[in-house]
Amino acid sequence: MGHALFSTRLGPIDVLSFIEQEKTYEDLFEQTVGIEFRGHILHVLDIEKLIELKKLSKDPKDKQRLPVLEETLRQLKGESDVEKYK
Repeated sequence: MGHALFSTRLGPIDVLSFIEQEKTYEDLFEQTVGIEFRGHILHVLDIEKLIELKKLSKDPKDKQRLPVLEETLRQLKGESDVEKYK
């Protein structure tokens, strides 16, 4: 199983079983940010690591999402920081 897509009252959530280059949770934990949700901390990949992994992906859908992620990063950090991820 590559991933599981769940429908929740708050919207869809996509849970991955594996990530490109066979990275594990432990391999990627340092590149996560903690988000507090209803008294729990959820760890999600930071946007820079997400962009890096999407670029390595063989899935065409991942490639299609890159412009949106890169624009989001540009807006969050400024144009100059995005260039180093290309």
